[in-house]
Amino acid sequence: MRADEHHIQATLERTRLFHEALVGTENALAELATAAGLETETEALARFSLSAIEGLGSHLQNLPRSLPEALPWSWLQPEASDKRAALHALLEIQETAENLQTRLSRQLPPEWLRNPQFLADAKRAAEQLAMDLANAESLGREALAALHRDAKHYAKALDDANDLVALLGRDSPIAAWLLENGKAPDLSRVAQVLEVIAELPPELVALRDTRYDRPEVDPVLTRLEQVLEAHAAEREELAFTWKLDPLPDPEAVENAIEALARLPALPGWLFPSWRMARRQLRRLTRVRLRRPQLLSSAERLAQWLRQDRALHNDAEAERLLPGFRGPETDLDGCRTLRNWYRRLRELWGWEGKAARVAEALQNMPERTFLELRHRALDQALLQRIREAPDTFARLRQHVPSLSRPDVEADGGPHRIHTLAARLDALPWEAVWDNLPALQALLEELHAWFDLLEERMRQARVLDLAIEDSFGLASPDLEPLRQLAKVDAWLADPRLPVLLEEALRAAPSARYLEAVRGAAGPLQERWDAVREAQNALVQENDFDMARWTGNTDPALGDAIARTRQALEAADRLDAWARFLVQREATRLPDALLEPLDLGLVTPADLTDAAAFRIHAALSAEVIDQNPVLQHFDAGASEEQLMHFRELDNQLREDVARRIVTEVCAREIPEGQYGTRVSERTDWHLITHLLGLTQPKTRPRVLMERARGALSALLPCFLMSPDSVARLLPRKTGLFDVVIMDEASQILPEEALGALARGRQAIIVGDRNQLPPTTFFQRFARSEDEEDDDATPAATGESILEALSILPSRRLTWHYRSRDPRLIAFSNHHFYQDGLVLFPTPGADTTDSPIEHVHVDGTFVNRTNLAEAMRIRDIVQEHVRIRPNKSLGIVAMNVQQRDQIDAVLDALEDEDQAFRFWRDARESDNEPLFVKNLENVQGDERDVIVISLTYGPSEPGGSVPQRFGPVNMAGGERRLNVLFTRAREKLVVVTSLRSSDIVAGPGSHRGVQILHDFLRYVESGQLGTDWGTPTGRPPGSPFEEAVIDALSARGWQCESQWGVSGYFIDIAVRHPDHPERFLAGIECDGAAWHSSRTARERDRLRQQVLEKLGWKILRIWSTDWFRRPEATLNELIARLEMLL
Repeated sequence: MRADEHHIQATLERTRLFHEALVGTENALAELATAAGLETETEALARFSLSAIEGLGSHLQNLPRSLPEALPWSWLQPEASDKRAALHALLEIQETAENLQTRLSRQLPPEWLRNPQFLADAKRAAEQLAMDLANAESLGREALAALHRDAKHYAKALDDANDLVALLGRDSPIAAWLLENGKAPDLSRVAQVLEVIAELPPELVALRDTRYDRPEVDPVLTRLEQVLEAHAAEREELAFTWKLDPLPDPEAVENAIEALARLPALPGWLFPSWRMARRQLRRLTRVRLRRPQLLSSAERLAQWLRQDRALHNDAEAERLLPGFRGPETDLDGCRTLRNWYRRLRELWGWEGKAARVAEALQNMPERTFLELRHRALDQALLQRIREAPDTFARLRQHVPSLSRPDVEADGGPHRIHTLAARLDALPWEAVWDNLPALQALLEELHAWFDLLEERMRQARVLDLAIEDSFGLASPDLEPLRQLAKVDAWLADPRLPVLLEEALRAAPSARYLEAVRGAAGPLQERWDAVREAQNALVQENDFDMARWTGNTDPALGDAIARTRQALEAADRLDAWARFLVQREATRLPDALLEPLDLGLVTPADLTDAAAFRIHAALSAEVIDQNPVLQHFDAGASEEQLMHFRELDNQLREDVARRIVTEVCAREIPEGQYGTRVSERTDWHLITHLLGLTQPKTRPRVLMERARGALSALLPCFLMSPDSVARLLPRKTGLFDVVIMDEASQILPEEALGALARGRQAIIVGDRNQLPPTTFFQRFARSEDEEDDDATPAATGESILEALSILPSRRLTWHYRSRDPRLIAFSNHHFYQDGLVLFPTPGADTTDSPIEHVHVDGTFVNRTNLAEAMRIRDIVQEHVRIRPNKSLGIVAMNVQQRDQIDAVLDALEDEDQAFRFWRDARESDNEPLFVKNLENVQGDERDVIVISLTYGPSEPGGSVPQRFGPVNMAGGERRLNVLFTRAREKLVVVTSLRSSDIVAGPGSHRGVQILHDFLRYVESGQLGTDWGTPTGRPPGSPFEEAVIDALSARGWQCESQWGVSGYFIDIAVRHPDHPERFLAGIECDGAAWHSSRTARERDRLRQQVLEKLGWKILRIWSTDWFRRPEATLNELIARLEMLL
């Protein structure tokens, strides 16, 4: 505001005009009160707020015009609330029903909108289907239609089967067999019966005879088929030469042959018998033959005629074959009947209830049989019955209740018919996509009928006649709509209650018109108020809330405030000068507004300005960098999750690809020879697979079938000794040779395997077991276990021999769930170079290493006291940690056997231990008891060590003999022993560290054993596992997050960890501060320094989560852009973990 006189006077003038407009409005309200008959309520009208008056003016002008006097105005009176409610309900129902009818008519046939029974049946069916069907919500219309077809087909198949049973008669053995498993016929059995009946031609039905049921018919038929086939073939050939219709007498033919053959032609002509014989034979011939040919052919004819007579007189055939007629016998029919009878016995056997089915079919009346056969030839019927089991299986997939044993037994006839009926009840002519959509449509139809019923009810309240219960025919509702508009106008909140009560008391068209006429002057006065107020706002930054202390003051209060301002006009000059000085500071509004509101004192203005500047610079940096500008924490988290999924999928896909490529390899068939020595590759392998005791040596097999074996078995898992003994001495047998546990393999043992490969990968740990005589002894006798192996003479392994070659060190250690389990080995063997991942409970006072001292003695290489104490430990483990795996390690074979014997005795005494041990045997990690030499490669949740050694008598001195530990490389055996546990290590010992004499001249194994016992006794290794690392935060960003969380009451530790890897921020559990609730990863220096995305975004978090950490991630960009929101989201995620 300017401080010049002209501006001050103009302000006073605008204020005066504003005051006059408010007073004019007050007068207009008085006129309105007179028109409404409220002359005595002028003061009450003055208490109307300015917003109420503004709304009142516009509302009065919106009163419906041209209202007829014939309206039922009495319905608007206060006591007619039921009429008004019915009126609005009727009109609302009418509108809703019209809209719903339009929508339903596009989806349903017209008759469905007129017949509530259709709806009732369909709705009941849909509700029952929704309960009966599995995954009902996901079934589409096509699936339901298929289910409908299946249900109808299956129901029809059941009806067909019942008709067949009725035709057979329920007393029939066939019907009893069909109904054996339930009340309904077994459709698969019905199909079987029909198929068997259909197999018998109709012309053979009457020829059924029980003699066809006898197995001795088969050889007779076989014999006759062979004989008659030859007989018929011979007849066919003879028919070219001889007239066989009718057949000549065999004796006459034979006599003629004899007479003709007795003499040659020249003298034979002299004898009438000779000429007669020749004449007889020539009468039978079709062609003229010379005498030699005639005799030869005639002899053949005679032989055939004798055979024909023998066939007619075949006694066995006459006895066994019904209707046997010699060569004229219908053998095809006989064979068909015999096969049919055999088929009956194959299906139903010779004994029991099933055999009665075969007998019933054999003896079934011809008429019944032909009727059944007629039905069996009905392809539609037979197809339905054949498909019934598959149809029932499909139905059962969607209808779980059909899977109950009692339903499966009889095919669920009632349920199937019910299902078909329910599906029939659905509106298939309607438009719907799935069952939920149909139910929604039916609910709308139900709502439609409810609306019609409610419409009738409301019409009765209003005394209106509506005849059509299932349509929308109605009287003219337009006048009622006008009355409803007036009622809504009266009920509008913009109309003060005082006016509403007056207008409802005696409503009429004339009265309402008079009130509306008074609205014009009120609106004019109110427009003047707004014009004056806008002038004040534009010229003087007028604010009603500051002016009156109320954002919406009453009219009377506004008038009093303007009057007060006009009376204090002499103080306006001083206020104007203050505003001028305020503007002269040139401070931005962002600082002045908090100052005006008292949120910032003048002393805080410098800090507030600095904050605003830095915030603006940060915003500018973010806006100029597209990456930062468009950064989305949620999207980044999704990308990380997607990356992890893709990385895991890649590993699985690579494995599948390898398997696919291996399976796609072509197996060389090799050479095939008559002798085994000539065969190679696949021909040789298939030959050997068929032998019980193949004699081909493995090395020979590898040489001759190398190609096929490489294709079939691309990977060989063998010991070095097996490679040397079994594989050919050839280089390049393998692309890659991978040698694991290389620290235990002597160079001379490894060279043979390495020479057979093109490349080699040697894997091992120089700090674990050195080469021993174990493998040599094992190779000599696989049945003899000698685990007290001694170091090899050289002491050098292939791993050490090839140490000059390029190598890579694997430093991540994630077997131990607690860093203290690996701390000793990390310090003494790996120079603290392993990366140890912290655990959420790493600072708890409960140590993962338990020291159990017993007063045991070492006698005969065993320690019974330690074995008995281990017995108690095992019992306790079974009781309190049954889900954890357990392993026990002794220092020698004798102690191992001692512990085994103690546990075997415990198994006989303790049923709980016996059950637990049996249960673990089926697990991937059963209980084991091993000695020091053969435990490498094993791990368990809990490892119990029996150190075995001790004094030879109670209270005596300890002999400084510790078996392999005293030898070179003994410390490496101990390293293996100390690193087998994942969660807990229990050391049972009769020794104390002071019992072991370790000095400069001692073997390192003895020194390591001494130091380990001291570590177990004291728990100290130079690192305090129960206190923070003291490392500062990795970045100011991490420091800001820690400060913000601490201010909200969360206890945080920065850079929590042990060796190699540290969690940025570890948040302690508020109720259990000895463990951590979550770890927070920030995208600081440690995150950016990771070598690969896999290590940074998947592997590291995967290891931490397996150790029990809940990992949360926050992004620096998100923190800078919206710190408060990011902090609140982080705290919300922490609280969800509580």
